[in-house]
Amino acid sequence: MTVPIIVNPHSTGYSERLAEWFGKFENHGASVIDITADGAYEGLNGAQRIITYCGDGTLTRLLTELGKRGNGFPELVPLAGGSGNAISREVGYTPKDVLEIEVKRALGEHLEGEELPLLEVDVTAKGEKEQHFATFGSIGIEGKICHRYERWRGIIGGYPGYAASILTTLLNPFSNTALHVYIAENGRTEAYQGGVLAFGTTRFYGHGIIAHPNAQKLRQEGKMSVRFFDTRWGKTPLLALAWPALSKGKYEGELAHDFETKELSFTYDRGLYAQIGGEPIEGVTKLRVKMGPKVRFVTKDHP
Repeated sequence: MTVPIIVNPHSTGYSERLAEWFGKFENHGASVIDITADGAYEGLNGAQRIITYCGDGTLTRLLTELGKRGNGFPELVPLAGGSGNAISREVGYTPKDVLEIEVKRALGEHLEGEELPLLEVDVTAKGEKEQHFATFGSIGIEGKICHRYERWRGIIGGYPGYAASILTTLLNPFSNTALHVYIAENGRTEAYQGGVLAFGTTRFYGHGIIAHPNAQKLRQEGKMSVRFFDTRWGKTPLLALAWPALSKGKYEGELAHDFETKELSFTYDRGLYAQIGGEPIEGVTKLRVKMGPKVRFVTKDHP
């Protein structure tokens, strides 16, 4: 069995030296595929297991391509090769892993794994309809933060770049505008004001941030976690104080409202920013999210 190793030369952790290092595994049952090259996805046909060394955006594009083909999903080994690595962290991998150990293990047999449900996301952005498969996403100012980070990452990447994107967006009263949302649940409709409507079947966002602390429990019940965060400009001091607890998934207070559902529909009268699996999207007016197929991810073998 040949196991493709998916790499993205634009990912944070990638280098020419690393490319040569991955190449040595081609003598041990692997084939290295640059996912940005023309025809790259054709090299995945028939694969029963795929190793990825990339970030969340690349992994989301891979999941989306496989989902659209409708032939099922192979087993995935999501090594942490990007800046965010949300899915990797969910199944135990971190950027500090010893790659040689993990790649050799991933080329073996009978590996432990966990089935994670994907979200099937239908988006209307700038009048065009798109479909994505991911494990997390959001609409509102967090999408704007991701968009800003994408522009800055060549200058300042990783967590410092993401933190800078958060601060410069939240502290700008012209970009940090209120999002008015009406949430209908169990026959009742409640009005909320804030800045981020987030959804996910995994606990982690990028950079080790735990955005959905209840996701593990909810996905076992066939549901996604939905959280509405009040990030309005006037709440910035409270957000700063609450950030340590928010980022660790331990916050309980007025800045976050929690919901659970199997399906989410969102319509807005003007184009908003969104991010789906770490991929920023502009001009979103409609969003429909529902529980999708499950994918088996190989979990890290903790000693």
